[in-house]
Amino acid sequence: MKMQHVHYPGSSDTAVVLFHGYGADMNDLAPLHRYLDPEGKFHWYFPNGPVPVPFGNMWEGRAWFPIDMAELERAMRENRHRTFADKRPPEFLTSLASVEVELKELQQRHGRLILGGFSQGAMLASHLAARLSPAALIILSGTLLDRAGLDAAPFERSVPFFQSHGDNDPLLSLAQAKDLNQLLKEKGWEGVWAPFRGGHEIPPQVLQTLMTFLARFV
Repeated sequence: MKMQHVHYPGSSDTAVVLFHGYGADMNDLAPLHRYLDPEGKFHWYFPNGPVPVPFGNMWEGRAWFPIDMAELERAMRENRHRTFADKRPPEFLTSLASVEVELKELQQRHGRLILGGFSQGAMLASHLAARLSPAALIILSGTLLDRAGLDAAPFERSVPFFQSHGDNDPLLSLAQAKDLNQLLKEKGWEGVWAPFRGGHEIPPQVLQTLMTFLARFV
Protein backbone atom coordinates (compact mmCIF):
# COMPACT_ATOMS: atom_id res chain seq x y z
CA MET A 1 0.00 0.00 0.00
CA LYS A 2 1.25 3.50 -0.82
CA MET A 3 -0.38 4.86 2.31
CA GLN A 4 1.86 4.72 5.36
CA HIS A 5 1.16 1.50 7.25
CA VAL A 6 2.46 -1.28 9.50
CA HIS A 7 2.71 -4.67 7.77
CA TYR A 8 3.26 -8.15 9.21
CA PRO A 9 3.66 -10.83 6.50
CA GLY A 10 1.89 -14.19 6.77
CA SER A 11 2.01 -17.65 5.23
CA SER A 12 -1.41 -17.77 3.54
CA ASP A 13 -3.10 -15.90 0.68
CA THR A 14 -5.35 -13.94 3.08
CA ALA A 15 -4.68 -10.36 4.17
CA VAL A 16 -6.37 -8.60 7.09
CA VAL A 17 -6.57 -4.80 7.01
CA LEU A 18 -7.58 -3.03 10.23
CA PHE A 19 -8.24 0.73 10.38
CA HIS A 20 -7.60 2.58 13.65
CA GLY A 21 -9.99 4.95 15.40
CA TYR A 22 -9.99 8.73 15.71
CA GLY A 23 -6.84 10.16 17.27
CA ALA A 24 -4.90 6.89 17.21
CA ASP A 25 -2.48 5.82 14.47
CA MET A 26 -1.30 2.76 12.56
CA ASN A 27 0.48 1.37 15.64
CA ASP A 28 -2.62 1.36 17.84
CA LEU A 29 -4.21 -1.91 16.67
CA ALA A 30 -1.02 -3.56 15.42
CA PRO A 31 -0.39 -5.64 18.58
CA LEU A 32 -3.70 -7.45 17.98
CA HIS A 33 -2.15 -9.58 15.25
CA ARG A 34 -0.08 -11.51 17.81
CA TYR A 35 -3.19 -12.49 19.78
CA LEU A 36 -5.58 -13.08 16.90
CA ASP A 37 -3.11 -14.89 14.65
CA PRO A 38 -0.36 -16.44 16.81
CA GLU A 39 0.77 -18.79 14.04
CA GLY A 40 1.21 -15.97 11.52
CA LYS A 41 -1.18 -17.34 8.91
CA PHE A 42 -2.51 -13.96 7.72
CA HIS A 43 -0.81 -10.94 6.23
CA TRP A 44 -1.69 -7.99 8.49
CA TYR A 45 -1.92 -4.35 7.38
CA PHE A 46 -2.54 -1.41 9.71
CA PRO A 47 -2.83 1.81 7.64
CA ASN A 48 -2.36 5.35 8.94
CA GLY A 49 -5.25 7.78 8.62
CA PRO A 50 -4.55 10.80 6.38
CA VAL A 51 -6.06 13.47 8.68
CA PRO A 52 -3.72 14.81 11.42
CA VAL A 53 -5.13 15.18 14.94
CA PRO A 54 -2.83 17.42 17.05
CA PHE A 55 -2.83 16.75 20.80
CA GLY A 56 -0.10 19.12 21.93
CA ASN A 57 3.31 18.33 23.43
CA MET A 58 4.50 17.62 19.87
CA TRP A 59 2.29 14.53 19.67
CA GLU A 60 -0.11 13.95 16.81
CA GLY A 61 -2.74 11.29 16.20
CA ARG A 62 -4.46 10.46 12.93
CA ALA A 63 -8.03 10.12 11.67
CA TRP A 64 -10.04 9.18 8.59
CA PHE A 65 -12.18 12.29 8.90
CA PRO A 66 -12.33 15.13 11.47
CA ILE A 67 -14.96 15.33 14.18
CA ASP A 68 -16.50 18.34 15.92
CA MET A 69 -14.85 18.17 19.33
CA ALA A 70 -17.06 20.92 20.74
CA GLU A 71 -20.17 18.95 19.77
CA LEU A 72 -18.65 15.78 21.25
CA GLU A 73 -17.96 17.49 24.57
CA ARG A 74 -21.45 19.02 24.59
CA ALA A 75 -23.07 15.65 23.90
CA MET A 76 -21.12 13.98 26.69
CA ARG A 77 -22.06 16.73 29.17
CA GLU A 78 -25.71 16.24 28.21
CA ASN A 79 -25.39 12.45 28.47
CA ARG A 80 -26.46 11.84 24.87
CA HIS A 81 -24.91 10.36 21.74
CA ARG A 82 -24.21 12.09 18.47
CA THR A 83 -25.94 10.74 15.36
CA PHE A 84 -23.77 9.86 12.37
CA ALA A 85 -26.32 8.20 10.09
CA ASP A 86 -27.07 11.51 8.36
CA LYS A 87 -23.44 12.68 8.19
CA ARG A 88 -21.27 12.53 5.06
CA PRO A 89 -17.98 14.33 5.82
CA PRO A 90 -16.10 15.30 2.64
CA GLU A 91 -12.83 14.06 4.20
CA PHE A 92 -14.47 10.66 4.73
CA LEU A 93 -15.33 10.45 1.04
CA THR A 94 -11.74 11.36 0.17
CA SER A 95 -10.36 8.68 2.50
CA LEU A 96 -12.84 6.17 1.13
CA ALA A 97 -11.85 6.77 -2.49
CA SER A 98 -8.08 6.72 -1.90
CA VAL A 99 -8.11 3.64 0.34
CA GLU A 100 -10.39 1.76 -2.06
CA VAL A 101 -7.79 2.05 -4.83
CA GLU A 102 -5.05 0.64 -2.61
CA LEU A 103 -7.23 -2.18 -1.31
CA LYS A 104 -7.95 -3.32 -4.86
CA GLU A 105 -4.19 -3.68 -5.32
CA LEU A 106 -4.01 -5.74 -2.13
CA GLN A 107 -6.82 -7.98 -3.38
CA GLN A 108 -4.83 -8.71 -6.52
CA ARG A 109 -1.67 -9.37 -4.50
CA HIS A 110 -3.12 -11.67 -1.84
CA GLY A 111 -6.30 -13.09 -3.36
CA ARG A 112 -8.43 -12.84 -0.23
CA LEU A 113 -9.05 -9.76 1.88
CA ILE A 114 -10.62 -9.23 5.32
CA LEU A 115 -11.46 -5.64 6.26
CA GLY A 116 -12.11 -4.21 9.68
CA GLY A 117 -11.50 -1.45 12.15
CA PHE A 118 -12.24 0.16 15.46
CA SER A 119 -14.69 3.06 15.96
CA GLN A 120 -14.14 5.52 13.08
CA GLY A 121 -12.04 2.88 11.33
CA ALA A 122 -14.97 0.46 11.51
CA MET A 123 -17.21 3.01 9.79
CA LEU A 124 -14.68 3.30 6.96
CA ALA A 125 -14.35 -0.49 6.73
CA SER A 126 -18.12 -0.95 6.49
CA HIS A 127 -18.38 1.31 3.44
CA LEU A 128 -15.32 -0.27 1.83
CA ALA A 129 -16.72 -3.77 2.36
CA ALA A 130 -19.99 -2.81 0.68
CA ARG A 131 -17.98 -1.65 -2.34
CA LEU A 132 -15.32 -4.38 -2.51
CA SER A 133 -17.08 -7.53 -1.21
CA PRO A 134 -14.12 -8.84 0.82
CA ALA A 135 -13.97 -12.27 2.45
CA ALA A 136 -15.20 -10.79 5.75
CA LEU A 137 -15.81 -7.57 7.68
CA ILE A 138 -14.85 -6.80 11.31
CA ILE A 139 -16.73 -3.97 13.08
CA LEU A 140 -15.33 -3.09 16.51
CA SER A 141 -17.33 -0.40 18.32
CA GLY A 142 -18.43 1.21 15.05
CA THR A 143 -21.72 2.83 14.11
CA LEU A 144 -23.84 3.71 11.10
CA LEU A 145 -22.30 6.58 9.13
CA ASP A 146 -23.88 8.05 5.99
CA ARG A 147 -26.83 5.68 5.80
CA ALA A 148 -27.81 6.88 2.31
CA GLY A 149 -24.32 6.35 0.93
CA LEU A 150 -23.96 2.91 2.48
CA ASP A 151 -27.43 1.82 1.37
CA ALA A 152 -26.60 2.83 -2.22
CA ALA A 153 -23.32 0.88 -2.30
CA PRO A 154 -23.11 -2.15 -4.64
CA PHE A 155 -23.26 -4.98 -2.05
CA GLU A 156 -22.46 -7.38 -4.90
CA ARG A 157 -22.38 -10.52 -2.74
CA SER A 158 -23.04 -11.61 0.82
CA VAL A 159 -20.17 -10.98 3.23
CA PRO A 160 -19.90 -12.54 6.71
CA PHE A 161 -19.26 -9.95 9.40
CA PHE A 162 -18.32 -9.71 13.06
CA GLN A 163 -19.62 -6.83 15.15
CA SER A 164 -18.94 -5.93 18.78
CA HIS A 165 -20.17 -3.00 20.87
CA GLY A 166 -20.26 -2.01 24.52
CA ASP A 167 -23.62 -1.52 26.21
CA ASN A 168 -22.28 1.57 28.02
CA ASP A 169 -20.28 3.16 25.21
CA PRO A 170 -20.16 6.92 25.95
CA LEU A 171 -19.09 7.89 22.42
CA LEU A 172 -21.08 5.72 20.00
CA SER A 173 -24.44 4.34 21.05
CA LEU A 174 -25.36 0.67 21.10
CA ALA A 175 -28.67 1.54 19.40
CA GLN A 176 -26.93 3.10 16.39
CA ALA A 177 -24.57 0.13 16.18
CA LYS A 178 -27.67 -2.05 15.96
CA ASP A 179 -28.93 0.17 13.11
CA LEU A 180 -25.77 -0.67 11.17
CA ASN A 181 -26.22 -4.35 11.99
CA GLN A 182 -29.80 -4.25 10.71
CA LEU A 183 -28.84 -2.51 7.46
CA LEU A 184 -26.17 -5.12 6.70
CA LYS A 185 -28.60 -7.95 7.41
CA GLU A 186 -31.19 -6.33 5.13
CA LYS A 187 -28.55 -6.55 2.40
CA GLY A 188 -28.34 -10.30 2.96
CA TRP A 189 -25.16 -10.35 5.04
CA GLU A 190 -24.86 -12.74 7.98
CA GLY A 191 -23.12 -11.51 11.10
CA VAL A 192 -21.82 -12.51 14.51
CA TRP A 193 -23.23 -10.00 17.02
CA ALA A 194 -20.96 -9.69 20.09
CA PRO A 195 -22.24 -7.07 22.56
CA PHE A 196 -20.43 -6.74 25.87
CA ARG A 197 -20.74 -4.95 29.20
CA GLY A 198 -18.40 -2.00 28.87
CA GLY A 199 -17.56 1.18 27.01
CA HIS A 200 -15.62 2.24 23.91
CA GLU A 201 -13.07 -0.56 23.91
CA ILE A 202 -12.04 -4.03 22.73
CA PRO A 203 -12.21 -6.30 25.80
CA PRO A 204 -10.59 -9.75 26.01
CA GLN A 205 -13.86 -11.62 25.50
CA VAL A 206 -14.38 -9.84 22.18
CA LEU A 207 -10.89 -10.81 21.02
CA GLN A 208 -11.58 -14.44 21.95
CA THR A 209 -14.81 -14.48 19.94
CA LEU A 210 -13.13 -12.68 17.05
CA MET A 211 -10.33 -15.26 17.00
CA THR A 212 -12.95 -17.99 16.54
CA PHE A 213 -14.56 -15.98 13.73
CA LEU A 214 -11.21 -15.55 11.93
CA ALA A 215 -10.33 -19.23 12.27
CA ARG A 216 -12.79 -20.12 9.50
CA PHE A 217 -10.64 -18.20 7.00
CA VAL A 218 -7.35 -19.97 7.73
